[in-house]
Amino acid sequence: MIAFRGIGTDNLRIGLSPKMGSCSLEYMTFTESPIREYNNYEDSIKYVVLIRDVMDKYKSGYKQDLLEMVDNDPWPDSESGHYPLNPHAVFKSFFHRIFVTTKVESFENNGLLINKTENEKIGWGIKKIVKAHEHRGDSSYDWLTHGHMSFRIWNQYQSDPSEWSLKDMSELKNVYFAELKDLSNPKLLEWLQEKDEKWKEYDGWAMGVNEPNREGIPQINKTDNYFWTNMDLFWKEYTEGKIAKGVLLNSPFYPTENTEINNILKDIELEQEIIDNIRDNNERYIRL
Repeated sequence: MIAFRGIGTDNLRIGLSPKMGSCSLEYMTFTESPIREYNNYEDSIKYVVLIRDVMDKYKSGYKQDLLEMVDNDPWPDSESGHYPLNPHAVFKSFFHRIFVTTKVESFENNGLLINKTENEKIGWGIKKIVKAHEHRGDSSYDWLTHGHMSFRIWNQYQSDPSEWSLKDMSELKNVYFAELKDLSNPKLLEWLQEKDEKWKEYDGWAMGVNEPNREGIPQINKTDNYFWTNMDLFWKEYTEGKIAKGVLLNSPFYPTENTEINNILKDIELEQEIIDNIRDNNERYIRL
């Protein structure tokens, strides 16, 4: 039996995958409707696999995993989100909070802030980012294909994409595909209800949403911040020789000659070809 994590009814389920609206889907089970979690694939059940551009999915995973690297700094004070007293704090380090909520003017000489203690905290975060991107051998960048950056994973229980890939899923007559951006589109809920009457019992409420969205599936954890603005600045100042002097850094999102990273980018392009083929040619691609 193939492991496949999904949320839905006995007859029609939406697959769960990291960086693919999993929080929104998980919270749907906290209702009195028949929406619940399932853990196995069955040929007799219809499934919806959510898709998005592979690079967008990859960048989202990179952001999450890199920010986790700068969590839990040596200063567990109020500026860092009251951890460890609150294990669910939004920001678990001073640098994490600054990096996503503040438009940084410059990383040079840790000159973000005047306060000496704050400069020390900024310096700690910069060292973490440098270490993550520093070339230290053939396996320096293994982390860029694991965790939330496993770009070939389209279901949370898809342990080995080489044995059950997105292409394999696209050849199954009971597997449909929908865009992640359409998850909260009322037309997707209407499509689900047309395919399975039990979906009409879904009341639109999800834990973590203040107001019920009875016309669609609520979107959880949609945030905008300064992460990419500050990352662009970090890389600009690095290439200008202002920070991390004498250290060889590489990233998938900025020009690099590193073979390991360029191979990752080639593999992302190959996975994108599968997405494009589903969009253009698969009769079970849901067009709303």
